[in-house]
Amino acid sequence: QDIIPPDSTESWITQPYIKNHHEWIRILTIGETIIATYKRKPDDPKSSTNNIETGGTREFITPNQKLISLAIHTAKTIGTFYAGIDIAYTPDDKHEYHIVEVNSSPGIPPSHIATFAQTLKHYLT
Repeated sequence: QDIIPPDSTESWITQPYIKNHHEWIRILTIGETIIATYKRKPDDPKSSTNNIETGGTREFITPNQKLISLAIHTAKTIGTFYAGIDIAYTPDDKHEYHIVEVNSSPGIPPSHIATFAQTLKHYLT
């Protein structure tokens, strides 16, 4: 409320500030299938980007059930068949997850192209 002018007639979308913004996970989904899950990390700890295309790195992980459910539910809610769901999290015992973005055409890690193709074939046949 502090940043929106009181006499504004425009629509505004705001979200809470997420303190640990360098701790992000991307989950790639096809339908109700997870095809890849990885942490996105900046190549330089002082960097503000963890985007793979601009120098970030990925560390593949096995998602827990909470992440799987969150990703599948998010993709269904958005209504996209293929999605890259970006989730910020707190790396502590609370495991608080915050959906940051849903990409409808995310890149596929080269190591997962075969998995992507097999999963897609399964849904198309």
